[in-house]
Amino acid sequence: MALSFVRAQKYKLLTGYVFDSETQVSNINVINTSRGNVEVTDINGLFEISVSIGEKLVFSSIQYEKYELIITENI
Repeated sequence: MALSFVRAQKYKLLTGYVFDSETQVSNINVINTSRGNVEVTDINGLFEISVSIGEKLVFSSIQYEKYELIITENI
């Protein structure tokens, strides 16, 4: 007999925006590296992506340095 356990993940929709010196930045890749989800910021720098505590987001584009963010309860 084999046993398997399924742990329910509580995913939430994270809404945010990317900006540089108070100016919104468009076309930034927002990647949830834990699950492979990818979103791109809109013309106003806004994005929405599904996340869970402990997952890592990477913000990436050609014109800016890569930024990594670990999702915590406060975020």
